[in-house]
Amino acid sequence: MPLPRDIVISACGTLSALGIGLEESAAAWQEGESACFPATRLTPPEGAGDLVGEVPEFELADILPTPKAYLDRQSELLLAATAMARQEGHLGDDDFAPERTGLSIGTAWGAMQTLDLFFADYVSKGPRLVKPILFPHSYANSAISLAAMEWKVCGPHLNFVSGGVAATQALIAALDMLRNDEADLVMAGGAEGLSLPRWRARLAAGNRQPPGEGAAVFLLEHAATAQKRGVTPLARLLGGALRGGTPANLAATGTATIREALDDAGLAPDAIRTCLTTRQGMPFIGNQTSWRIRAADDLYGDTEGAGGALLTTCALLDPAATLPALIFTSNQDGSAAALVIGK
Repeated sequence: MPLPRDIVISACGTLSALGIGLEESAAAWQEGESACFPATRLTPPEGAGDLVGEVPEFELADILPTPKAYLDRQSELLLAATAMARQEGHLGDDDFAPERTGLSIGTAWGAMQTLDLFFADYVSKGPRLVKPILFPHSYANSAISLAAMEWKVCGPHLNFVSGGVAATQALIAALDMLRNDEADLVMAGGAEGLSLPRWRARLAAGNRQPPGEGAAVFLLEHAATAQKRGVTPLARLLGGALRGGTPANLAATGTATIREALDDAGLAPDAIRTCLTTRQGMPFIGNQTSWRIRAADDLYGDTEGAGGALLTTCALLDPAATLPALIFTSNQDGSAAALVIGK
């Protein structure tokens, strides 16, 4: 059976060091200057550089008015991005049945900030004096669970904690949900917050790239339902692929993943105008000389699990010059993921 080619990105909510929302981010993208500056929210670990890609200050209540007692940084970013996407997509509470609405989100670190706070209390005060409110916010799936409750999502609900490929994997899974008629709307993307545990781990691993934080969530649906709401799609989601392998064979795995993603999208390699990747993924793309290849996270810092979602956002910031685009992410375990976006 032919694959459906009518799956669109109808809206995007995004926050990164480039800015809040597509318009602000597009202006920073056009300038092409790094948005990594000395850290203001965290004190860098000893031995680390002080540059980070921080999301500009914002109040979640201005975006999502329902009160929140406590939020981990990842949850705050994901809820903000999801609310923005729903607003941009003119999405009402009754436009899609809850059981036909899905979520697919990627992260590498999840709520590690909160887990660190909870464990610090345990060490310094003992188990009887830990803060109970923190514990349910300390899981890797805390953010997606809060989003599901906020918007009463009862359909497929997938949380990927797969390092640098997580958000790309989440978008591929969302595409599969729609192709397989498991959902009519999927809110998909990724979120990663800055935290000291994450920064310390990067330093211990010898990763000197400035860490970044951010989130991007997309409304994915069939073109007909977007048209019914009077929404002009931002792009089409054409195909994707995910492969595992060994770290030593990542270049070969990357080449095979890209080939499979293009086959899934029904495009020849020379149809791609731009390949957006991360600094980590750059060496493993192969010799695709006809493409413009750009490590976009040099502008906003390494957002790890949210990387694929923020790369997808970058493809939408100047679509006339960028699309069709290929998004490529990789992970130190040898896995690779590729996504194809068209006009």
